[in-house]
Amino acid sequence: MAKIQVKTRKQRLALLDADKFITSAVRYSTLSQDDLINLAAENSGISKANMAAAFYAITQQIEQFVCNGHGLELGRLGTFYISTKAKAADTAEDAGIGALVSVAVKFRQSKNLRDLMSRITFINGGASTMAPAAPDDDGDDDDDDPEVIVDSSDVPVTGGDGSGDNTSGEGEGDNATPAGN
Repeated sequence: MAKIQVKTRKQRLALLDADKFITSAVRYSTLSQDDLINLAAENSGISKANMAAAFYAITQQIEQFVCNGHGLELGRLGTFYISTKAKAADTAEDAGIGALVSVAVKFRQSKNLRDLMSRITFINGGASTMAPAAPDDDGDDDDDDPEVIVDSSDVPVTGGDGSGDNTSGEGEGDNATPAGN
């Protein structure tokens, strides 16, 4: 069974105008493409050169199809897809390409991967706990920062800017942010 260590830190939440404790998974390293190819070659019996060539061809196809608007299912892992964020408009003439704010490639995990993640044991200072039950997939599983869940009764009500920036190219209500944000 997989084990993931978590850390808790105090963080200022401007929305609440308060300091809160946030828990997130410890990420030890990022596996490089070369490391992945080497490990896959060792585990499959395929030469490193052939594995590298196949990996390169697959990544080129992923880039090409996703950047041309196709969703791309990667078996037991999940699906890559394009998501857009656009300003809401009162008329069709004000909407369209000119209203687009950002476009991003997103990843929606498969049910299989979500089930695997629900069986991970989390470790914090020697104590361990099972992962909470996996929520329904909202398609927004690509954040590196911990998701901060705020009780809405704690949030002060403000007027907002009325921009209505909540539209999506997928029609599923996901608000994508550009990669790296």
